[in-house]
Amino acid sequence: MIETDLYSVLSSATQITTITGTNIYPVVLPINTTATALTYRIVGTITDPTLDTSGLVKARVQIDCWAADYNDAVTLRAAVISVLNGYENAATFAAQLLNQSDSFAQDLLRYIATVEFFVLYDL
Repeated sequence: MIETDLYSVLSSATQITTITGTNIYPVVLPINTTATALTYRIVGTITDPTLDTSGLVKARVQIDCWAADYNDAVTLRAAVISVLNGYENAATFAAQLLNQSDSFAQDLLRYIATVEFFVLYDL
C-alpha cells in the first residue's frame, strides 16, 4: 500500500525525524499534539490500467508540517522536500514536487507549511 510505503520513507529519513521524532501521522493531527509534527494524506488518484498489467496510479499526496513557530514548520517542509522530491524506488514509488502553501490553524494556534507531490506507483 502506498500509505505504508510513504510512512516508511518519511519515518526513516533522519532529516525529518530529527525535527518530528515519531510525530508522523496519517490524515489527522492527534488532539493535544504540541510538538512539531507532520500529517500525510492521499488527496486524489488517477489510474492508468493496461491490457498487460494492472497499471500505474498517479496520486496527489499532501503533507502538512505543523509547528507552533512558523520557521519550524517551514524548516520541516524543506526537510520533507529534500527527502521526497525526485525520490524513486522501483519497488515502491516515485515522487515529484507539485506545490507548496502556508496557513495557520487558529483553533490549534499552529502554523501549517503544506507541500504536495505527485506520486507514481504500481496498482
